[in-house]
Amino acid sequence: MGHEGAGHIKGKALAARRGHSLPRALVALVSALSLVVVAVVTLLVIGSDDDGPQRSATTDAGENAAAPTDAPSTTVAPTTTAATVPPTTRPPRDLGRLMLVGDSVAATLTKPLAFHAKARGIPYNDQTVPGCGMITGLPTAGPTEPPVPWAATCEQAVLDSQPGLAIRRSAGTVLWLSSWETADRWVDGSVLVFGTPEGDARLLELMEQARARILAGSDALLVLVKAAPNAAMSQRGPADENNVERMVHLNELFDRFAATHPVDTRVLDMVALVCPGGPPCPPVVDGVELRPVDGGHFSDAGAAWVVPRLLDEIVAVAS
Repeated sequence: MGHEGAGHIKGKALAARRGHSLPRALVALVSALSLVVVAVVTLLVIGSDDDGPQRSATTDAGENAAAPTDAPSTTVAPTTTAATVPPTTRPPRDLGRLMLVGDSVAATLTKPLAFHAKARGIPYNDQTVPGCGMITGLPTAGPTEPPVPWAATCEQAVLDSQPGLAIRRSAGTVLWLSSWETADRWVDGSVLVFGTPEGDARLLELMEQARARILAGSDALLVLVKAAPNAAMSQRGPADENNVERMVHLNELFDRFAATHPVDTRVLDMVALVCPGGPPCPPVVDGVELRPVDGGHFSDAGAAWVVPRLLDEIVAVAS
């Protein structure tokens, strides 16, 4: 459940983990409020897609071009056309319209992103859903626990909002920022345990499905943001070691996933900005306490500090 849910679940190290303790009472209250927010935002998300399909704002010339192989060394004229080689990398490109999608961590960045993107002449919109991740399945507090109460609402929001999202919102670059993918989750009646070979394989499949839905019909670039683990200390106390390891592992899976889609999927390493040197992540960076409340969500000051640097990285990733 990443910064929002699993950030409050205590446990042993990832490799040995087989269970979780229940969330604290405060988390239960936040969870109940999240259910209300999810239901409202889901209606807004579905309603925002009524403007009909549109072509992506950015089209890359030559992306689908393929180079012919060398002609066979023979005096006999070939009877078939030469084989073609598909592209293996995406050429440098403009961002087009930048679109941020993700959970409540992403939502803490939306206002400064809109401001700074406009200042740089970058079209921008967002579709964040607090309390929800980017893939299907029902997140749970642990392999022996039922799904969180709002899990089914989140799954339906994903299925309703993602198909053709990039082309419907004229996005040239889709920025994916979510930490809920670190959760164990129920899929087709069984629990997938994050960090196990079986759980990781299925998670990558679910990401594959989400990518296909979001990019369907478009030539948009998908950028997976490698989010930093929780700050070592916040107002809620020290970061949970297990959840730090989970976020590190999710970022490793992002690298693996992007490597299988070199044309339209890349990663952006926000860890280097927010957590220089890697975990344990300092609470204060460059004199600014970035994530003071729970170690995961950005404060207004933290968001104002990180967004201009994040935009620099987004431009670099696309080029």
